[in-house]
Amino acid sequence: MSELVIWFLDVGHGDCTYIQMPNEARMMIDCGCGDSHWPSKMLMHYKISRGQNPIPIDDGHNKYALDELIISHPHGDHLGDIEEVHKRIGFYMLAGGYSDFIDDIAIEKIDFRKRGQQAAKKFIEIVKEYTGTYDVTKR
Repeated sequence: MSELVIWFLDVGHGDCTYIQMPNEARMMIDCGCGDSHWPSKMLMHYKISRGQNPIPIDDGHNKYALDELIISHPHGDHLGDIEEVHKRIGFYMLAGGYSDFIDDIAIEKIDFRKRGQQAAKKFIEIVKEYTGTYDVTKR
């Protein structure tokens, strides 16, 4: 059993928190903003990625380095790196309560600052992949 690890990352306007539990479970709360992709780059630097993590979750279809990603609210400074975290790091579950409204949210209502509507569309696409009734056989 290892120790509890918590990293608070200053990612500019918003923050990002990485937590590794003593039982090796890993989660991230929010994932920053901007084009620097600092959260995903930091995780890959520490060998926390789909292929490099020593104990990745493997559901038979995909490998995931994070057990859970929590997006506190849909503003660019809290989810700006979600595409890279999704693609390079991988997360098993996404939390934040979006299933009730993701189909109704207007793209122009998501605050992505400089990243614009393309980033908002990608966020909606990734969230839709994880919302609804969770059934690992359909992923």
